[in-house]
Amino acid sequence: MKIAYLIGSSDFDASFFQAELAQHTNDEQYLVGVDRGTRRLLALGYEMDLAVGDFDSIREAERREVKAHAKQFIALNPEKDLTDTESALHTLLSDFPVMDEYRFYAMLGGRLDHTLHNIWMGFDPEYRDVIDRFHFVSPDDMLSFYTPGEYTLKREPRMTYLSFIAMETVSDLTLQGPKYPLDHYRMTYPQSFISNEFLTDEMTFSFSEGKLLVLQTRDSAKI
Repeated sequence: MKIAYLIGSSDFDASFFQAELAQHTNDEQYLVGVDRGTRRLLALGYEMDLAVGDFDSIREAERREVKAHAKQFIALNPEKDLTDTESALHTLLSDFPVMDEYRFYAMLGGRLDHTLHNIWMGFDPEYRDVIDRFHFVSPDDMLSFYTPGEYTLKREPRMTYLSFIAMETVSDLTLQGPKYPLDHYRMTYPQSFISNEFLTDEMTFSFSEGKLLVLQTRDSAKI
């Protein structure tokens, strides 16, 4: 598998991220630093395949260090139409092989507008051909996008809850196997079914129209 890891500027757990990488050592891994995410990768001793950002919050010496440790370095104008993450995605999709997975770290939490904008990318028609490969990951959350079809979902070992969220019309949503099943339900407005639970290690769901966010989550261990 080819996996792109995009590291952003929000809440970041370095040990968790390293453990995630260790689970995929047999895969082709592409490391992408997005703005402050570049410094996080440098601090962990990683070279980057791509570094993207306006870098307006780092010193010139740090900027040079990032550039020296990135195979491809793109400095953006701070006054721009696209976010740093969108610019990184554009470059990935145009200059790199198509990935089997695009995994986003340090993209949830922090500023709410940034978090919402990152999630809203999943509803951008530009990414419709790869949206099912987008996964937003944190120690407490695993968020993925699904298009119509039938799926078997496996329980993430560290997670507790299971949620299904629609931001557009979703038809025939059927949940089989969780604590709270559902049969051919139609959502005509943004709606969420949260805090469901696995009864076994997997469940199935299906729908015939729309786009669905599926999250596995847990209560944060932070106090």
